[in-house]
Amino acid sequence: MENQTRLESWNNYCDDFVNHLRNSKAVLALLGAGLSASSGISTYQGSGSTWQNHLVRDLATKSRFERDPVLVWEYYRHRQAEILSAVPNAGHFALAGLATIKPDFLTITQNVDDLSQRARHPPELLVPIHGSLLDLHCTNTSCNYFHHHNSHDPHLHPQPSPPTPSCPLCTSLLRPSITRFGDPLPPSHLSTIESWFSAHPTIELMLVIGCACTVSPAADYIDKAKEKGARIAVFNVEFGRQALCLEQEDWFFEGDAGVMVPLLLGKVVG
Repeated sequence: MENQTRLESWNNYCDDFVNHLRNSKAVLALLGAGLSASSGISTYQGSGSTWQNHLVRDLATKSRFERDPVLVWEYYRHRQAEILSAVPNAGHFALAGLATIKPDFLTITQNVDDLSQRARHPPELLVPIHGSLLDLHCTNTSCNYFHHHNSHDPHLHPQPSPPTPSCPLCTSLLRPSITRFGDPLPPSHLSTIESWFSAHPTIELMLVIGCACTVSPAADYIDKAKEKGARIAVFNVEFGRQALCLEQEDWFFEGDAGVMVPLLLGKVVG
């Protein structure tokens, strides 16, 4: 009897979310590393995360890149190869499907992979706020070289290529087009997000998927959405209600985002 009561309570909880999602017009999603983790991509979350005994927070900085570009490019290649060997999971496809039926659904992804794009998420409704590890640009500020999605770049396969890739226009060092620790976020992406907020005086729902949201601007977007009336739905394996100060009317779905997101969104997307 107790198990049946719990099941009924869980079903009602899920139905409440699904009905609200179905009836929502303006929906915002914020994606973090937990979504792509289901596709086998390392999260490197937390200030103490390391790669080959190097702090990731140190590797992913401008100063470390300038001091030791060979090491940092080795780290970048490792991550690029991981991305290229991964495939979008059901969560990516569910979000892309939701975007096709809700034109006022904007997704902000903090992930630097291309899994949302490969799931055919409409590009006009997707803001990759931290850039992409598969895009390259020249470090020479006087050079405008940019290469989009270098999945066939020989530098992804280190032997016998040089340790660091050079710009074909000016021979300066290339680097991935990502926002590193300490870098400002791209103004164009921030403008797109602000324009979306301005265009929607009321926001019915915000999905927070696979991220802790402990730093700006991620945490700020949750507050802004709440100010416009949004209920918040969190999908994560590690962070509960207290972590995001959720209200009683909000939802927390604990578990693998690649499983929980399609399970719930699938009831609306089909």
